[in-house]
Amino acid sequence: MKAINDGWPAQTPVENRKVKDYPRGAMSLKLVWMPVAKNGKTAIPTWDEMPVTDVAGALPPSSWKRRVAVDPSRSSVPEGELTDLPGFPGSRVVPLTAFHHFKLDAEQAARFGRDEGDYAVLVAMHYTTKEIPNWFWATFWWHDRPNDGPYAADRLDDTKIRGPWRNYLMDIAYDMDLPKETNGTPNAVFNPWLEAHFENGVNSNCMTCHQRAIWSEPDATFLPITRGAAPANDPIFRNSTKVDFLWSLPLEGNN
Repeated sequence: MKAINDGWPAQTPVENRKVKDYPRGAMSLKLVWMPVAKNGKTAIPTWDEMPVTDVAGALPPSSWKRRVAVDPSRSSVPEGELTDLPGFPGSRVVPLTAFHHFKLDAEQAARFGRDEGDYAVLVAMHYTTKEIPNWFWATFWWHDRPNDGPYAADRLDDTKIRGPWRNYLMDIAYDMDLPKETNGTPNAVFNPWLEAHFENGVNSNCMTCHQRAIWSEPDATFLPITRGAAPANDPIFRNSTKVDFLWSLPLEGNN
């Protein structure tokens, strides 16, 4: 990446300072896992939708108002079963099977400071594909009541989405500005596990963040994350190389 960036002639237009576009069939995944102990009940933070605001502070999972208690010993739990977790009395109990999950082997457990036989549960995922030049962006997060709230609208029935996947909510972005939010501001599409812990992260747009993906010296940063399209002549694009919306290329792929 340094060689590419250093190789641009001084007169190269900003829009041409970029890596070759990925092919239309390209895709990228970003996964978020949480550990669940093989014995007892494990607390997992649960994000509940908030009203639209113009400005919001950082909201990391540790600040969320609810927890569920994941019980790996049962494949089903009676509706309404509750337990007391530290700091969160009356938390809902859910089975491990409510999550996409896998069991940690000895090597995985050692790497992450867990016990062999503990589990990793999928709590969130970004998924992007190159059907359109700016990529199509979809984001998913786990919820214990996926049939309630604004993200439950138009959900496919259980003949099309089965098992643990019915517990994941989804939002999508085809555009950095549209459709507008109810307060007239640009489109906000974020994942609570990935963006909410940043300042104003709940008002961000994943496409906007990735539009700013560049390689530069000093190292580029995705902060502050925001929404709305950046102008083509934004100063961040000068003396840098665009990496076709994939932060993973300069942040991980160049190591």
